Amino acid sequence: MQARITIDMDDQKFFQLCEALLFVSPDPVKAEDIQRCLGKDTVENIQEMLQEFKIVMNSRQSALEVVSVAGGYQLVTRSSFTPYIRRMNTIQAQARLSRAALETLAIITYRQPVTIPEIEHIRGVDCSGVVKNLLDKDLVTILGKRKVPGNPLLYGTTTKFLIDFGLADLQSLPEIEAFRKVLSRSEEAGPELPFQKNGESVIQNNNTPENGEGE
Repeated sequence: MQARITIDMDDQKFFQLCEALLFVSPDPVKAEDIQRCLGKDTVENIQEMLQEFKIVMNSRQSALEVVSVAGGYQLVTRSSFTPYIRRMNTIQAQARLSRAALETLAIITYRQPVTIPEIEHIRGVDCSGVVKNLLDKDLVTILGKRKVPGNPLLYGTTTKFLIDFGLADLQSLPEIEAFRKVLSRSEEAGPELPFQKNGESVIQNNNTPENGEGE
């Protein structure tokens, strides 16, 4: 196949360049981006070659494919592998969390919006440091303040939490017993997570006593 780009690079070399750029870029790569990298050729010519690159890449028996998105191109995994990738993300997310973090995350997940005093009422220990750690990992976020004396902050889960645990939305959360088993698979988490304390369910409701200040 005769090269159609005007610089000293044949089609195969150009396709390899595109694959490399798409691989390292977190955002869609546009023809203008490649033109700036090359320093030569026209955007129109590169756009034509990108279309052919997409066809060639997607004809391979590979787990990766090129998709057109937001005016550019991205190298992504094929959708048939999505369930396995989500499962791996979940396992990796669990491995990065300590037992205390998993316990606290479980309480926030099922009781949100919830305050630190309410979390400590269930866990029976100070949780401020653990919550800060979850904030730093972008697994929980501040949703506002509870309108009670002291105006304690309200916490809930984030989009990253949904992604890491393979959930479409909060409505996709498993029943509490199933979630207990998921969290308990972590190396650091034992089989008993405090979804109940003194008979009180973690998911009883979102309106725990306002003066539940811990023990």
